[in-house]
Formats: sequence, C-alpha cells, structure tokens
Amino acid sequence: MSFMEMYAAYSASRSQAIRSKSMSTIDVTLEKHFTAEELEELARQKELSSYISQCSYSMEILGIREGEEIDGKFLENLSTREKNIFRLRFEERKGFTEIPKFINEQLRPYEVELIYKRILRKIKKEMVNHI
Repeated sequence: MSFMEMYAAYSASRSQAIRSKSMSTIDVTLEKHFTAEELEELARQKELSSYISQCSYSMEILGIREGEEIDGKFLENLSTREKNIFRLRFEERKGFTEIPKFINEQLRPYEVELIYKRILRKIKKEMVNHI
C-alpha cells in the first residue's frame, strides 16, 4: 500500500468519525490503520514534505534557484547566530529540530522556524537594497 493510499484510508475514517454524532465512541487513531513501520514512514514523509516546502519557500522569497549560492554580502548584516542558523538550514539542509543542537541553544523547532523566516526577510531586504 502506497503512502497516498494509507493516508486516504486514514482520512476517510477520520472524516466519517467527525461527521458522526457519536464521535466520542469511535476510535480514530493512526495506530488503528497503520503498522509501526507504516507510521514511521508516514512521519518521515511528512518531515520530508515539510522540508521541501520550506526550501521552496526560501528560494521563492530570496528569488534564487536550487543550487545557487547566496552572495556573502547579503549575509553581512546578520548576527553570528543568524548566519549559523541560515547556513545550517539553507546550505546544510538541517531540520528545525536539529539546528538547536548545532548552535548550543535551547530553542523549540517553531522558534527556530520563526527566526529562519525573519532571516529570510532580512536577506531579501538586503538583496532589494543592492539592486
């Protein structure tokens, strides 16, 4: 069974339960529909999808194509922390959950994501100023 088929089966059961008036009596859990291996694959696929989406977002915001490097002059106004986060995420392709380990900070993944988006805005602003 493919990932899409598994997800569709889960979604259909979940939708049915939500529409049901006795939703509290229906058990709709991932474990009911997937084996442990399938759940692990589902989580990996979701993480991969999220990563691809973030990379696409980064490239769209900065107006660059995959494989292109960003000129160092656009990173000059970033703090050391921001440069490290940007390089780990954009160049080394680390996940938001991995980055705090590399910069030795206690940050939650969503906090790293917010910082990263702020960094992208700063870089874009620098790019616009140099046009």
